[in-house]
Amino acid sequence: MIRIIDYKAGNAPSVLNAVKHLGFGVGFARSPQDFADASHIILPGVGSAMATMESLHEMGLLEALEDAVLK
Repeated sequence: MIRIIDYKAGNAPSVLNAVKHLGFGVGFARSPQDFADASHIILPGVGSAMATMESLHEMGLLEALEDAVLK
């Protein structure tokens, strides 16, 4: 499953709709547990990188994202 990180500051819903339109299984990642079944991860980028990092930290996603990408 492709997971789109929804960190409340990007265009995640638009990205999800585009990936769905292409015919892929897709869902939002809003908690660390959502990375467990991820075959691919998309982090939509819009706006400030600092605001994105703060939002990911507040949601508790930074460590889980690092584990999913690096391990």
